Amino acid sequence: MAGIKRGLIVLLGMVFVAITPASAQNFSRIDLASVIICPAGDGMPSFTEPDCEPLVDNRIDTQHRHIWIRANLDLPEAFLSSPQPLAVYVRAKAASRVFLNGVLVGENGRPGSSAAEEIPGLMDASFYVDQNLLRESGNQLTLELSGHHSLITLSYPFHALGIGPYAGPREYIMRGYISSLLPIGILLAGALYFGAIAIRRREDLTSVLIPLISLFAAAQLVTEVSRGFVAYSYPMQDVRLVLVLIFAFASGFCLLLHVVDRFIETRKPLVISLGVAAMMAAIVITPGFDGRAVMALLVPAVVGSLLAGRKALNRDRTAIAFTLALVLFALLTIPAGFLDIYFYYSVAGLLLFLFGVEIRKNAEEKRLRAREEDRANRLQLALDESREYSSPSQIKISSQGKVEIISTDQIAVCKGARDYVELEVENRGTVLHDSSLSQLEKSLPSTFLRVHRSYLVNTGFIRSLERDASGSGRLLLKSGAYVPVSRRILPKVRKALT
Repeated sequence: MAGIKRGLIVLLGMVFVAITPASAQNFSRIDLASVIICPAGDGMPSFTEPDCEPLVDNRIDTQHRHIWIRANLDLPEAFLSSPQPLAVYVRAKAASRVFLNGVLVGENGRPGSSAAEEIPGLMDASFYVDQNLLRESGNQLTLELSGHHSLITLSYPFHALGIGPYAGPREYIMRGYISSLLPIGILLAGALYFGAIAIRRREDLTSVLIPLISLFAAAQLVTEVSRGFVAYSYPMQDVRLVLVLIFAFASGFCLLLHVVDRFIETRKPLVISLGVAAMMAAIVITPGFDGRAVMALLVPAVVGSLLAGRKALNRDRTAIAFTLALVLFALLTIPAGFLDIYFYYSVAGLLLFLFGVEIRKNAEEKRLRAREEDRANRLQLALDESREYSSPSQIKISSQGKVEIISTDQIAVCKGARDYVELEVENRGTVLHDSSLSQLEKSLPSTFLRVHRSYLVNTGFIRSLERDASGSGRLLLKSGAYVPVSRRILPKVRKALT
């Protein structure tokens, strides 16, 4: 349970991070109540035309349209008195031309009445403004906008319009994404570490689910924050959002498979099908790509908590920990309902919990394999000893040009001495053999143990094992002689003799 407890502690840490408010950006936005929208015609409109209308639902729709908008903007006195240059920021799925107080300050792409006439602009653009154009109140921003190259229709294609200290537009965005480096690192490290374990073990598909969850979650987060690293034209925003949803669905699907594999014994295909159906239904009815991406992970977490909860009723400790972790993740995710960096901290926290469970599982499997291997070695040693007792093997010993055959059950100790080996043979004393100890070891049965760099001992001649104060040991033989045991090999010798 230690790994699970550590995972829960880390997840609680993610909760603390997730509820910590973000620092506000130094950025003045337009007054939405002042926005007027007019269809584009010949030149800039007066915004008093009959077909002009005020903003509805705070939504400026530029998709497959050619429009003009006008908005008022008040600036803090600190902006006007600061020596730092200022810029107009436009974040929208649109090509744009921007006017400040009637003066053109820049173009982003080229707005047009059709896709053929339009040159798509960047999703995020900034335009330097002369501070002499600015006043503390009543500033007017007028924009010509078109978005004929939109690939999918979004509820809110226009994200922000305002004035702030001059910088690259991505620098403002990265201020919100810089803290994403920690969850990205956690997710990628988990994907690599557990992916390597899965490849080495070469087991069934379920062994790769944890690294796949990490990999898809990392891909989702990298795609999310790519807006702060790469300047892309606004049609790529649609591609980015679709990729975020695909990676979220893949991550959620793997999470569902992992929980089903762990806590469901029968009708797994049916449970998986119902879980996927719930995911699809939630994605379809949820408005906005951010909300859909959240649902792609939230629904598997809720379903997983129900499945683990059934096992938790039987006081299964792992199931209890899973239930708590998934419920906690869901409680963090439900209030948000959209993607932000704190959502990914919650995802990273959930993955850390899964990492802890998987590490504990791998450690337990390693202990079981070591125990089984030890049992197999002991059984093999017992069989070899029995075989040697009933039918001793023989080896050829060469010394000074002579070759003789000696039964291995008569050899008590083999001592390496440079280019030859001293054999302590029962009732004969020392016999020299023209070979190295390593070469001789290959021809001896497993009843001979390497207890020291220079010694091989026949287990049939061992009376007891003693340990010295220095940490090394020595074997007492039936003849009354002692053979040293090195400190490094002592644990293996003790295990072989018990």
